[in-house]
Amino acid sequence: MHYGPRWRMIRKVLHSMLHVTVAKRYVPYQSLESKQMLQEILDHPEGLMESLQRYSNSLTTQMTFGWRTVSNQDPKLTILFESLDRFEHLTQTGIAAVVDFFPILQALPGFLMPLKAFATKIYDDQKGLYVGHWLEVKSSIQAGTSKPCLSVDLAKLQEEEGFSDEQAAFISGKCFSFDYLEFAYAQGAAANAISQ
Repeated sequence: MHYGPRWRMIRKVLHSMLHVTVAKRYVPYQSLESKQMLQEILDHPEGLMESLQRYSNSLTTQMTFGWRTVSNQDPKLTILFESLDRFEHLTQTGIAAVVDFFPILQALPGFLMPLKAFATKIYDDQKGLYVGHWLEVKSSIQAGTSKPCLSVDLAKLQEEEGFSDEQAAFISGKCFSFDYLEFAYAQGAAANAISQ
């Protein structure tokens, strides 16, 4: 995304949703998820990585969308991690760096650049996941059953700023997908601690 009015609007929205005062209201979510993770580790120490994955995803879904991930078998969790693993693989290929360095290559048709079809599939999967989450939150707001979360704040800002559901879905979805980075960091830290 290029710097411009859209970038500034998204930055403004994220800043208003992620400052310290807002973050304090999510402390109970952190406490609940920490307790469940510790219980899981005590009950099944061999499942440490799965507990960390569920913890980070559940905390993030609570803060972003207002619902929990109570199990590693949650299909939304599986879709997210599969999609982000594919995205990570895509960005680590040498061809992706070449396309970033020579933007003219982005204009090549898909049959000349199979990576383009792979990237489009990742985008479509993420879009489906994020838009589905966003519409689920909007439905819960209309039904009066939503819990405090970033997406509820985002819905209020959407009314003020007038951005589309797709833009709102990607703003909330990107907050949500930071969970993957959090898990990758936790996984590396745990592996490092175990090896010492």
